Amino acid sequence: MNEALLQSEYNYQMNKCVLVQGDIHSVWAYVIDITDNRDEIEFDGFICSRGTLVDDSNEIEDYINHDQGYAPPLLSDYKNEYSIINDLVESDIKIDWKDNIVRILIKGTEYLKMDLETKMSYSKGISKNGAYGIPLK
Repeated sequence: MNEALLQSEYNYQMNKCVLVQGDIHSVWAYVIDITDNRDEIEFDGFICSRGTLVDDSNEIEDYINHDQGYAPPLLSDYKNEYSIINDLVESDIKIDWKDNIVRILIKGTEYLKMDLETKMSYSKGISKNGAYGIPLK
């Protein structure tokens, strides 16, 4: 299943939206500032790969710039046993938002924690700190 995925939740008191978006390569969450219809991404977090892994960071640009603007696929150096979910569908995704902490659950398991105060993302789908965030313990 490689269809596009989309889930969102709004908090109008905080003027923020959390958007979970998946393409054929990967699934990411974005915190968006919706103040005055600004719609600016404040920060993001990697949730999982849908099967696409790249071995060289130079390959990532090819996917972003030349493959219809898709989000970055996962660099294989960051892969762990939770990184790839091939059969993900929208109904598997739940956004749990309490105060300044947003949790993204996949099939009931916490895959991403986003701290709105520090603008840090903690992902179950990565093995080490880096461009994809911080591993979720």
